[in-house]
Order: sequence, then C-alpha cells, then structure tokens
Amino acid sequence: MKQLSREAFDRARRFLKTQARPLDRALFEYRFKGGSAESAAAELARFQNEDGGFGRALEPDLRTPTSSALATGIGLRMLKELKLRADHPMVQGAVRFLLATFDDQTQVWRVAPRDANSLPHAPWWHDERGSLARTFDDFQIIPRAEIVSLCYHFSTLVPAGWLDDVTERTVVAIETLDDANFGGGGDTLVYALRLAEAETLPQLLKDRLTPRLCAIMPTVVKRGALIVPRPSRSFRRQSPSSRTSFGTICKVTWITRSPIKAPRGPGSRPGPGVSFIQTRGNKPGKSGAVT
Repeated sequence: MKQLSREAFDRARRFLKTQARPLDRALFEYRFKGGSAESAAAELARFQNEDGGFGRALEPDLRTPTSSALATGIGLRMLKELKLRADHPMVQGAVRFLLATFDDQTQVWRVAPRDANSLPHAPWWHDERGSLARTFDDFQIIPRAEIVSLCYHFSTLVPAGWLDDVTERTVVAIETLDDANFGGGGDTLVYALRLAEAETLPQLLKDRLTPRLCAIMPTVVKRGALIVPRPSRSFRRQSPSSRTSFGTICKVTWITRSPIKAPRGPGSRPGPGVSFIQTRGNKPGKSGAVT
C-alpha cells in the first residue's frame, strides 16, 4: 500500500495550514491529529444559513451564499462524519431545509440555486434554458442519491413513507439511467455508491443496486484514475459470494485504501474512504494512480 513519507505528509500539512480554509484545517486536525469534532462543527456552522441549509461557497466552485441541496448534502455528510446526532441543531436545520425544498412534483432537489449564474461558478453549474437539469439528468441521482442516504442515517427526522417513496424512485433511476450518463467525472457513480453504502438501507434495495453498480463500474473506471469512495465492508458483503469483494466482482483492483495514508500518531483517525482504482490488467504507476 502506498504511504506518504513523514516529510511529504508534513509538507501537505504545512500547505493546509497556510492555504486552506479554516474548515478544511479543522477537518484535517479531526481526521489526522485527534482534533475535536466540536471545533470542526463550529467552522462548518459558518456555512449554514438561517433557513437551515448550507451555502456560502461550502462547495468552493459554487460561490453563491444561497442555500442549496448540493451544499446542504455536503454539510450533512460532514456532520455525519463528525458523529453529530439527529438532535443536534445543525443536523435538524439541514434536514428541515431539505424537506422544505424537495420538489413534490418532480420528486427531486434542484442541485444549485437559481442565483448561481450571477455569481462566480464552475461552468457545469451554469443554467441556460434548462441546461443544468440536462447536465445532471434531471437531478435524479445528483444530489438526490446522497441526500437519501443521509436521510437514512438521520431517519428519525424524516417521514418514513416519504423516505420509502423517494428511495424507490432513486433506485429505479440508478437501475435505468443510461450507462453513458455515469461517465464524465464519475460523480454520478460516486453518488450512487453513497446510497448503496447507506448502513440502514433495506437489504432488498442493496441487492438491486449491487449488480447494477458492478455492471457500470468497468465502463466508468478507465485508464487515467477515477477516484471514488472505497466501498465499505457492509457494501462489499452484498456481493453474490461472501468470499468475493466488490472490487473483484466489478473486475477492478483497489490500489490503496485512502488517498493519503498519513503516518499514524496518537489520536489520529482514518481519513475519508477514498481509493484509486484500476481496471484489471493495468498496473499502478509510481504515484499510485493508474498509468
């Protein structure tokens, strides 16, 4: 397994300390140096609006201060990582915003707010005569799949019948979306994996998602290194054979367990579960990416 040297890790740490946002520095301290969840949550709170949603450029390439489903999903994911409970005001506010902004007619969340065009933003967030919905497949998977997975984690805050219905619609979208639409940067696959990995997602739904994602993976993961979340043990257990990992079934090789294997010290935590992956037959280069 590739591991950063102590010197390389220290260079990365110094860069974060001088260049990163206070939130990113606090998350680094929490993940690698035993920093407190409370400190990281306090920095994250700066991105939460009065309506409970997150905005304020929490997603750095979307500079609008307005709350969005995209940023709120990111914020809620961070709150989950920080192990905040459903009774925490930040969690409750975020879920309340998501329930209030869910479009009952289309059964999705719009990924970015309508004022995004008037503020600095990456080109994929630009909306010109419905182009945003076309880019993101009518929002069927992004941001819906991740939000649904987070609703399962904080399930006491959402109506059970509503969650069942929106989950079924999302699973069907993953099952039926054209394979080509999972390409691009690979984010659609990442969001689908996050739903499949939801710990309390019903087993029947996991059983439906697993073969679909296994079929998609070889078409999305190409020579050149797509970085996706490494499927958790709970998801890998959904494979047809208990002795076969998700990566083996999908005919891909997991090269590293995380993008940064930091030198471990007292109080350090595993970093985010991200891996470089390689289609079977290729060999990882010296950097750990696929060559």
